[in-house]
Amino acid sequence: MKFFKTLFALFFLTNVFAANKTWQIIDESGNVKTTVEAKYAYAFSDGLARIKTQEYKNNEWVTGEGYIDASGKIVIPCIYDKTANFVDGRAWVRKKGEKKYTLIDKSGNEIPTKGYTKVGYIMEGYSDRIAVYENGAMGWINRDGEEIIPCKYLGSSTFDQEFGLACVMPYDAQTEKYGFINKEGALVIPYQYKQAGTSSFHNGVCRAAVNGKTVMINDKGEVVFSSKHGSLQRLNAGLMAVPTKPNRLGWGFVNMKDEMVIPAEYDYVSSFNIDSLAVVEKGGLKGLINTKGELLIEMKYETIYCDYSEDGYICGVLPTEEPMSLLKTPKDYYNRDFQIIDMNGYTLSAADGENLIPFMTSDAKRGFMNRNFEVVIPAKYVKSTNFNGGYAIVREN
Repeated sequence: MKFFKTLFALFFLTNVFAANKTWQIIDESGNVKTTVEAKYAYAFSDGLARIKTQEYKNNEWVTGEGYIDASGKIVIPCIYDKTANFVDGRAWVRKKGEKKYTLIDKSGNEIPTKGYTKVGYIMEGYSDRIAVYENGAMGWINRDGEEIIPCKYLGSSTFDQEFGLACVMPYDAQTEKYGFINKEGALVIPYQYKQAGTSSFHNGVCRAAVNGKTVMINDKGEVVFSSKHGSLQRLNAGLMAVPTKPNRLGWGFVNMKDEMVIPAEYDYVSSFNIDSLAVVEKGGLKGLINTKGELLIEMKYETIYCDYSEDGYICGVLPTEEPMSLLKTPKDYYNRDFQIIDMNGYTLSAADGENLIPFMTSDAKRGFMNRNFEVVIPAKYVKSTNFNGGYAIVREN
């Protein structure tokens, strides 16, 4: 009898800890739209969310991944062992027991391809060419699964949105020299660069190494800008970061006239972001400047996260003597006026361009606040996804 009691107890515990949980789909007011039974749920993307389910069938646990819509309906069955978010109406999945990935649409219809054991990410706005791989070499298919460019390259997996070019080199090349191909696979800029910087065009130019120095080239491969101060970084907000001293020190910013607009006095700088802000560092501590070189946030942080437009705040992580988890590490949060906001001990997460900012309390409960830092949905969840398209998926226990 003791054996059977032990066996029952083990079975009960297995069911408790391995079975599906009840998740809620909520709107931006915190209203519950419906519930979903799943082992795990992921954020919505392109109108669908991935879920992983686990059921006990024929004396074994059976797991699978599929997709639900905002009503909680399973629109693509949980028959896959690997799934990816839908982007621009396409997603890669892999069936159980198979090595090759399948491309599907939002109805779950399979889109025929040659079959690839390695595939690239599908990126929003770039889905007309999707990277695929054969024997380590990269090529591209279109949205209909047709291989437009054969798998024979190394380099960038995406084509830039300005000129439709990708920086690549032949997989079997004897020397490391990169060039640029267009979306049909035609070589537009010859293989002549040992390195091409960020490997994509941005604001009309691309970084490339010429005679050991990083310069800016145009879409014809012509050098359009070179600085007397040093090797250039990406062009943003009309400025480029440049190191002026050995060992990549003495960083400042130049304009397209090669004028040193922001003095070369930093140990490190980032490029200016979409908000025209850049992180600068001296003596191991970081601060934040604008395009005039004005110090907006004091240089006292170990790390600064500054994607305000995307996330709704700027975060400065203070240095500590001992390593700590991000949840416990002391940090400051800044609003758009670069004023510190009292977060009452909350830890904020990235909003990913959505209206609501996820936050977590000291006891790891999750909730959401708006971009005025007012709590809209109280912290009562043990698990939550980000909002996307007006919905998030959460779990209370």
